[in-house]
Amino acid sequence: MKKLVFIWMVLLLALAPLLALPCGSPAHADGWWTAMGSGTVYDLWGIWGASDSDVFAVGKLGTIRHNNGNHWSSMMVGVTNYLYDVWGSSATEVFAVGQGGLILLYDGSSWQEVDSDTSNSLLGVWGDESAMFAVGTGGTVLHYDGASWSAMESGTFATLRDVWGASPDEVFAVGTGGTILHYDGSSWG
Repeated sequence: MKKLVFIWMVLLLALAPLLALPCGSPAHADGWWTAMGSGTVYDLWGIWGASDSDVFAVGKLGTIRHNNGNHWSSMMVGVTNYLYDVWGSSATEVFAVGQGGLILLYDGSSWQEVDSDTSNSLLGVWGDESAMFAVGTGGTVLHYDGASWSAMESGTFATLRDVWGASPDEVFAVGTGGTILHYDGSSWG
């Protein structure tokens, strides 16, 4: 038995350099990932960019960081709610969603709070130029028509964690307990 363990150890040690990645450098299909200084110690949970020189990251206690292509800087928003996701249709229409139903809109120069008409936390946001959707706790689904947010019937009380679509009438939401919902342009199911 000792001989077999010894052989496995020698084999593992011989193959280790072939299987190992350099310390601190996770592999990426096109090269190596590079760590960037974010300028914050707070957790970040969502990221979206209009381009490689206009990227937004959101997180704990109202943290919003912006990357201009060279470095990350803080964006002041005046809230302490946790922000869970961010998405935009352009660099001048960016939405961040978070704790307590908070929705923030960035218009290219400043962030403003937008009425969501819910106190449920919003965890995911997605859209295109014509419509947006936000999802969250208690089965919350909100729809933005370009002017205002309104609640939609989801048919569930599960926490919905993220949303994505191919178009405004082909949208999917996922959540706790294996929940997957589909919106076909008229209803969620």
